[in-house]
Amino acid sequence: RTRRAIQKKIKRIEKGLLAKNNELELSTHYKEIRHFGELLKANFQNILPKMKEITVTDWEHENAVVTIPLDPSYTPQQQLKAYFQKSKKYERAAAPLQKAIVHLEKERETWLQRLAELEVLKDKEELLHFQKTYSICHVAPKAALQPEKKQQPHPFHTFTSHSGIKIFVGKSAEANDFLTFQIARGDDLWLHAHGAPGSHVVIKKGNKEFIEQEAVLDAAALALYFSKLRNASNQEHEVVLTERKYVQRTKGAPHGQVILSKYKLLRIQLDLARIDLIKSRSSP
Repeated sequence: RTRRAIQKKIKRIEKGLLAKNNELELSTHYKEIRHFGELLKANFQNILPKMKEITVTDWEHENAVVTIPLDPSYTPQQQLKAYFQKSKKYERAAAPLQKAIVHLEKERETWLQRLAELEVLKDKEELLHFQKTYSICHVAPKAALQPEKKQQPHPFHTFTSHSGIKIFVGKSAEANDFLTFQIARGDDLWLHAHGAPGSHVVIKKGNKEFIEQEAVLDAAALALYFSKLRNASNQEHEVVLTERKYVQRTKGAPHGQVILSKYKLLRIQLDLARIDLIKSRSSP
C-alpha cells in the first residue's frame, strides 16, 4: 500500500512535469508569434471581418509567402492585439516554468529515493516509522484526525402548542433578526412583549388558513416569559401580534430592533402553569 502511494505520487509529479515542459516548449515561440503580429500590423488594411486566415509575404524570410491563422469572431484590431498579447504572455511564462520544472524534477528524485528506501525496510516498526516520517499512509489517532467539533447552540427555542403547531423563540438579539428575517415568511404570525425588551416569537403558519386561539395564547405567553416582564407574572401585560410582512428592519439600529406598520395588542397575564405545560411537550 505504501509502495503504491509513492508510485502514484511519482506518477502525478511526472504528469505535472510533462505539462510544464509542453508549456515551456510553447513559450519558446514568443518571438515567432510577435513576428506574426508585426506582419499583421504591416498588412492591417487587408484584414477583413470574419477572416479565418490571411496570406502575406514575410520580409524576414526573403518575402516567402506565409499564412497566419485568424479568429473569425475578432475585429481586425482584436486580431492584432491578440497576437501581441499572446507573445508577451509566452515570454513572461518562460522563467516561472523553468523554475517549476526544476522543483518538480527535484521532488521526483526525492520520492524515487524514498521508494528505494522502502524496499530495504526490515519489519513493521521500520515501516511505521517510514510512514510517519514522510507522511505517507500514516494513520494518526482518530482524535488528531477528527477533533471533536463543539456543537453550535441553536439560535432559537422550538416549542409546540397543544395542537402541534411549532412556535419559535429567539435566544438573542442576533437570533431575533435571523428568526424574523430568515426563517419567518410573510403570513407567519409574529409576537413580542409590548414596550419591553424580549425575544421575537414566530408561529409558522405553513399551509394553515388560520392559527387557533390557544396556539396564539401559547405564543403570547412565551413572548412575555422571554422578556423583561417575566418577573411580573401577577400583572396583565400587552403583547404585540402581527404578521411577519408588517415587520421591517430599523436602518442603523441594533440587532432585534424593528418597526411595525400594522399590529394589534393582546392583553394577558403571564400564566406560569401554561409555560410549564408548553415546556413539557416541547424541546427548547
